[in-house]
Amino acid sequence: MDLGPSDPSLLHLQSTYRSPRTWRGQVYETLCVRRRRSVVDQTVQYHPRMIPYLRSNGFYRISCETFFSLDWTLITTFVERWHPETHTFHMQCGECTITL
Repeated sequence: MDLGPSDPSLLHLQSTYRSPRTWRGQVYETLCVRRRRSVVDQTVQYHPRMIPYLRSNGFYRISCETFFSLDWTLITTFVERWHPETHTFHMQCGECTITL
């Protein structure tokens, strides 16, 4: 089964991607980003008018978190499948777009 894009003409940056190797079954190393703990641990001070909005939308608690672990394998998987020309992830099951 060909796991690559059905119409590669849109992906003019394809030669610089990690995804072609992934489609051929070749494995990249897992990405890992360095973080400075002192920067991550700094508490963000929100303007008092922002706090009710954060609370009403359910984001206040998470906005107070200073450190959380990340799934680097999952992040690497998404990086390998991201295509900026189309703003989509090209997954084995099809294309996926995140709408914000």
